[in-house]
Amino acid sequence: MLDINTISGPRVEFDTDALQQNFAHLAKLCAAHGIAVSGVTKAIGGNPDIARLMLDNGIRTLADARLDNIARLRAGGIDAPVMLLRAPAMVEVAEAARLADIFLLSEIETIRALATAKAELGECCQVVLMVDLGDLREGVPPEDLPSLGRAVMATENANIIGIGTNLACNLGVLPDQSNMAELVALANQLEATIGHPLRYVSAGNSSAISLMLNQRLPSKINHLRLGESLLLGRETAYGHPLARMSGDCFDLVAQIIEHKLKAPRPYAARGRNAFGQQVDVELTEPRRLGVLNVGAVDCEIGGLCPLINGVSIVGYSSDHLIVDTTSSTSLAVGDEIRFRVDYHALATAMTSPYLAQVAFQANSVSFTLEGAPRCLPLR
Repeated sequence: MLDINTISGPRVEFDTDALQQNFAHLAKLCAAHGIAVSGVTKAIGGNPDIARLMLDNGIRTLADARLDNIARLRAGGIDAPVMLLRAPAMVEVAEAARLADIFLLSEIETIRALATAKAELGECCQVVLMVDLGDLREGVPPEDLPSLGRAVMATENANIIGIGTNLACNLGVLPDQSNMAELVALANQLEATIGHPLRYVSAGNSSAISLMLNQRLPSKINHLRLGESLLLGRETAYGHPLARMSGDCFDLVAQIIEHKLKAPRPYAARGRNAFGQQVDVELTEPRRLGVLNVGAVDCEIGGLCPLINGVSIVGYSSDHLIVDTTSSTSLAVGDEIRFRVDYHALATAMTSPYLAQVAFQANSVSFTLEGAPRCLPLR
């Protein structure tokens, strides 16, 4: 068994017991409201170990926007149905047909291309038609849905199995009783057009959980695509933690590689930093600063929160993170600092080729120093 003390280098550590509890609890909670869950794996970079935990704890289908992530799932032995959340580019159609089972689409040209590619594999193209209800991301305008439905019906080897929408991503338009009622009306309209019931009436993402918990989702809505709520234990409409779920399943860990008392130089002229930004951090007295071996190339720094009292982030570059440790006098070069991550930081860290991924399960640890593309199975 690997000794945790021998693991070096910056890394993401995740607690598999806490994740399993999150997955099982939310899957049961949604089922009690008549909602099936597709577990979104994009923030974990298609990590097959975590995906397998989802499938072992009540989640029947997975979903991802990236074909590379789905390829990692398949390479890791995941054969469960996978939804492709983002429409493939035309050059990706053949690979998308090979890797994914269900497609969230709104362009008839893409649907026709996928239907042809699926036919070559001896499979049917299963389509969830996306409709835009105000967030101005993907989806046809509601008035165009009937004509799209008829066009798909006329497409050989394409089968409409659902309707979906996406909210709270682009403009931040929240799911509410009005737009959810509109989704249901559109679902009824689409069923009348195609002549059979829809398998999925998908209300979107973790931003719809508050409506569900408050009994404000129409009963016809039967599906959600959940990522942040499963992984970080919170709904995303208002950022509230969910009861009986853990928000500390993931930590980013980095090491102090320099630790010195440094004095500000108020007379120094300032321009833009490495990212073209004008920095307004002002140090008025000498501070003890730690330089860590992680930077913006590795993850979204703005989504990190130090877990040591008295430590604060004061700057960063592509490869370094600078923290003020003046109030934490016990720290020294070689010590590690843990950071809690938000969803954006998690997604960037778990897809970084420079960060190891370390999974804890009971008394064993599995890891890879190569990052997401070569995540090893749990033991």
